[in-house]
Amino acid sequence: LREKILTLQRDDDWYKEVEDFIGQNTMMVPRFEEFTFDDDGFLRFRGRIYVPPDDELRMLILSQDCFTMPIFYGTHVPSLS
Repeated sequence: LREKILTLQRDDDWYKEVEDFIGQNTMMVPRFEEFTFDDDGFLRFRGRIYVPPDDELRMLILSQDCFTMPIFYGTHVPSLS
């Protein structure tokens, strides 16, 4: 799943725009200020992995057990009460 997300990120126009801007500018603008790249190359927004607009990928993510996958640690876990 991690490789699929990373592959689709690298082909995504938004990923490329953020990558180009961050790579060329030392001054941050509000549009990009909460985006970062982690050591594995994932684009993150507020620490969470950016998921490109790909229906197949999003359905795959939703079908996974998010509570046991390290890639999703830090996501909001809804209260069951």
